[in-house]
Amino acid sequence: MKRTKKTLGIMIDNIYLKIIKHLYDGRKKFSLIAQDLGISENTVRSRVNRLIDEGLLRIVGLINPEVLPGHYNAFIGFKTDPKRVQEIAESISNTKGVISSSCVSGRFNIICFALFNDDYTMNDFLYGELNKIDGIYAIEPFQVLKGYNSRCIYVL
Repeated sequence: MKRTKKTLGIMIDNIYLKIIKHLYDGRKKFSLIAQDLGISENTVRSRVNRLIDEGLLRIVGLINPEVLPGHYNAFIGFKTDPKRVQEIAESISNTKGVISSSCVSGRFNIICFALFNDDYTMNDFLYGELNKIDGIYAIEPFQVLKGYNSRCIYVL
């Protein structure tokens, strides 16, 4: 018997995981997923709707910033006030250009992933937006030079 993981109100079984894997292509028809998994199209539809309703799945269009003219992305590490890490991470996550912000272990307290372009540059972010957030002691940006399987939402 395979183990399942309870998340919110759903027991995530192998069928859920296989459906999610198929949805890497967010435009894939439920009928094709159902056929491949040997289940009904209605089962796929209801499970996808449940994943969306529970906040576990969001189907979105992703871009490859490397092929979008004038765009680039970066990972940025932050050393912060240790007592305010979560508060600061949330503030960073609400800043223009930020795709995600995470509290992490290691030499940084927070790492964010951000998207920039010719009109909103990393300098605008580092020396403009971040100056509005107290408790950041050090910042180390890592501009992505070449990404592999790198896709992100468009936030600019």
